[in-house]
Amino acid sequence: MSASGAVFTQSGDWLGGSDSLFDATGGTVSFIGSETQNLSSSGTTNFFHLNVASGSSLNLDSQTLGVRGDLTVPAGATFDGSNKKILFDGDSMQYLGGGGVIELDNLELDNSSGLLLGQDQLINDTLTLIDGWLDLGAYSLTLGLDANITAMGFDPGRMVVADSSGGWLCRIYPDGASSTGFQVFPIGDNTSTLDYSPATLNLEIGASTSGKVCVQVVDDRHQQV
Repeated sequence: MSASGAVFTQSGDWLGGSDSLFDATGGTVSFIGSETQNLSSSGTTNFFHLNVASGSSLNLDSQTLGVRGDLTVPAGATFDGSNKKILFDGDSMQYLGGGGVIELDNLELDNSSGLLLGQDQLINDTLTLIDGWLDLGAYSLTLGLDANITAMGFDPGRMVVADSSGGWLCRIYPDGASSTGFQVFPIGDNTSTLDYSPATLNLEIGASTSGKVCVQVVDDRHQQV
């Protein structure tokens, strides 16, 4: 099945077998169920715009879900992608957010136009930047205890934009964390042009309580430089 511009509403589960195909090049699918809905397919499932209506809850059972447009979860809605992968691979800038609850373990970006974050977000496992940058806008992206950001080399086209717009890239550290080695925060800014300005942290002294470190780029020359 394919879709290019229609609006679909789904009030029950979305199920597909190993030979199923849903490949959208446009349009919107909105999950509107009054009880928790399951999205489960061992075949190919690529949405364009995916929306979870306020008051609805969507549980991802598919191993990988493709989104070529926006993933919108407004206040009062829940999207549970725990232990699964969400692939954003559109042709123009995409959007993730809405103010609802979005549970993410693995997020993969393959879009040279980038992905804009529309709410504070936690990633528990891996953010993979194949192509394109993740723009935090005015929000914070937090990496969980075991989370990482990977890419085949970070650069202005593959980084996290955390600049004076207000966004912060954060990492959680556990109780007694020490000797983490050098950890790179692959951040940059998009104030006038895309610039890659990574921050590096080497945690050498343990902490008695857990906490997090947050970094951001300011597009300005340091006073002592």
